[in-house]
Amino acid sequence: MSTPPPPRRRRIAGERRRPQDGVEETVTPLGETPVPAPQPPTAPAAAPPAAPPALPAATVPSDFPPWRFVAALVAALALVTTALVLGLVTWDYREVQEQDRIEAVQDDAAAAAERAAAAVLSYQHDSLDADLQAAARFLSDTSIDGEPGFRSTYTEAFDANVRPLAAETKATVTA
Repeated sequence: MSTPPPPRRRRIAGERRRPQDGVEETVTPLGETPVPAPQPPTAPAAAPPAAPPALPAATVPSDFPPWRFVAALVAALALVTTALVLGLVTWDYREVQEQDRIEAVQDDAAAAAERAAAAVLSYQHDSLDADLQAAARFLSDTSIDGEPGFRSTYTEAFDANVRPLAAETKATVTA
């Protein structure tokens, strides 16, 4: 039965190493050049191992038939073509153009509604007839259910309510 080796003691900063393997350390006083301790003879160095043989450039093994390469190339091209065709079929450029036209019309409608609201809701007591004509340009007189259109309803309400009060109070309304 063998006993375990004693635990290794840690060195303290500045402490010198203990001599190992029968080689003693020599201490030289300051100012003197140290003399190296004699070294035991060593065995001659072995020659470095020879370099491994260079690998040949990438070549196709002789048992790899060329039709496999062609088949793989054709399959890859078929996959790419299928992906392109399916992508173009699902992406309809006409629908994109239609959406662009709808957005342009919406922007124009918002601008027209802003101008119409200003004309319909604004008037001055000294130019009521001109203000009524400016508002009537933006109002439609067609109706779906046979009732009078909005232009005639607006004109009646303007003549009955706005004209007498605006002239009397000299009102100016700006929208």
